[in-house]
Amino acid sequence: MVYRLTDRKTNKRIETRTRVLPVFTIFVGNPSNVAMLPDHDEHVMFLIFSLVGFFLILSVLTVSLVLATRAYKQSRKHRNRILTDWFQAEIAEFLFNRENMQEIPDDLTRIKKLGSRQLIIDEIVRLQSDLSGEVADQLKFLYESLDLQKDSLSKLNSPRWEIKTKGLKELSVMGVAEAISTIKKYTVSRNEILRGEAFLALVRMKSDDPLHFLDDDNIVLTPWDHINLQVAIQQSGKEIPEFKRWLTTSNESVLSFALKMASLHKQFDAEPEIKVLLDHANEKIRKEAIRALGNMEMPESSDLLKKRYSQEISQNRLAIIHSLGSIGNPEDIDFLTDVISANSDFDLLLASFKALYALDTKGREKINELSLSNPSKYSMYAMHVMDRRI
Repeated sequence: MVYRLTDRKTNKRIETRTRVLPVFTIFVGNPSNVAMLPDHDEHVMFLIFSLVGFFLILSVLTVSLVLATRAYKQSRKHRNRILTDWFQAEIAEFLFNRENMQEIPDDLTRIKKLGSRQLIIDEIVRLQSDLSGEVADQLKFLYESLDLQKDSLSKLNSPRWEIKTKGLKELSVMGVAEAISTIKKYTVSRNEILRGEAFLALVRMKSDDPLHFLDDDNIVLTPWDHINLQVAIQQSGKEIPEFKRWLTTSNESVLSFALKMASLHKQFDAEPEIKVLLDHANEKIRKEAIRALGNMEMPESSDLLKKRYSQEISQNRLAIIHSLGSIGNPEDIDFLTDVISANSDFDLLLASFKALYALDTKGREKINELSLSNPSKYSMYAMHVMDRRI
């Protein structure tokens, strides 16, 4: 091959036929031979060394930044631990060892940095969640005297949902009544977590009507909200509301929750409203109504459920069979027998046999009768429901 080389004595370009060693070999073997490289290889080498140097510097800077960040976090964590211990001691002194309970510790009033004030809020909220009575009142007095509610309210203006959620929890635990109207705005938030925290906050704060926000037709409750609200109501110690109030709402997510809660708390006064919902256009609402009647175990509901059976989809038919088993009305034996005779669906047959078994002696006699009449079809169901190990 023809290579253009540089004559080192005359500094002129010459062409020669020669075999050029690989770039790396030339450089390592004799650095002065770099001048023997073709022009384009000189540029390549310069680019390679430049990139290596750049990435080396970048790596050093990255490692330095990581180490500096880690050191800063460790230092901050250590500082916060020391401050938290100090704040705990100051708050304990205020609660238990002061003669004048209206006197706020001067050391706490001088705290102005937001980070340090947040540590005080965290400690007060933690204690408030675990305490009650006069001590809880004193904690709230301290919280308000230090104007910490302003810090909590300011969190609601943050663009970050997790900070808003933290603010909602602080305000609700500390019972800042003037924040209720602001908190209520978040019950229609698109963010499920923020919306759920707003629900819980209102349950904690409204003693006379904790579920008043369910009156809003724009409210959307997820299954997770159902669970959280149920727990919040039970833990609040407040009187369980009458859920039939929401059994006529057009809001289906609220309606589903009200059905579950009315049946859970055996609110028999709601039975007429629940029966009406058996004709609801939404099959899921009908299923919840069927389950609710079964959970309430009212024998007079069984006739209505049996009438609905032929009009329902398969999943709701299965729910009806389960509810009849829960109600335990001996008058349902013939109906359950007809269902067994007319079906081959495994789930429906098993549920029907379980419902018969729940009817005690007469139901179990019918199971034996069916098993003997068609052993190949029914014996496995009979053995399953009668096996006490299952």
